[in-house]
Amino acid sequence: MLSTGLKTAARSVPTRSSKLFGANAFNAAGSSPKPEFSMQEKFKRDLKSLSRVFRFIDSFFSKHHLDSSKKQEVLLAVEELFTNVLKYQAKSAKGITIGLRKGNGEVTIRMIIPDTEAFDFTKAKDPDVDLPIELRRPGGLGIYLTKRMVDRIEFSYRNRTTTITLTKTIGASDA
Repeated sequence: MLSTGLKTAARSVPTRSSKLFGANAFNAAGSSPKPEFSMQEKFKRDLKSLSRVFRFIDSFFSKHHLDSSKKQEVLLAVEELFTNVLKYQAKSAKGITIGLRKGNGEVTIRMIIPDTEAFDFTKAKDPDVDLPIELRRPGGLGIYLTKRMVDRIEFSYRNRTTTITLTKTIGASDA
């Protein structure tokens, strides 16, 4: 178990992509390196904030003229993670910061969630989706789908703050 605020877990999980991930996306202080995110906004930990999150992401994709099919996958992944925070880490009144960046044929989404307990969902066992539904255990399907909607997921936990970074390939024509 992680000692609160004393250890950092950084993990890169290749999902659909077979590309190997290079350098760690977090520096020794646990923060994201330059370049900074071109759009960033803080949202209340409230289900009502979800519509603002959607508008924020929609605005980013519109501003950069990005493929709307990629936007739907990003929206679903962010919705899953945001609602999981509300369900499992809702005690805090501190907001969730979401940053967006485009570059090198990818969209990067960073969620900073302060005042949390450590839970590295990237290490969670995937559900057995081949089992008949009546034999499956509840839970885990949303994270399983999120892992398949993006190309890379990074998790970091430090000083009671969770940072989740999602990367979605958008293609060279959208770069």
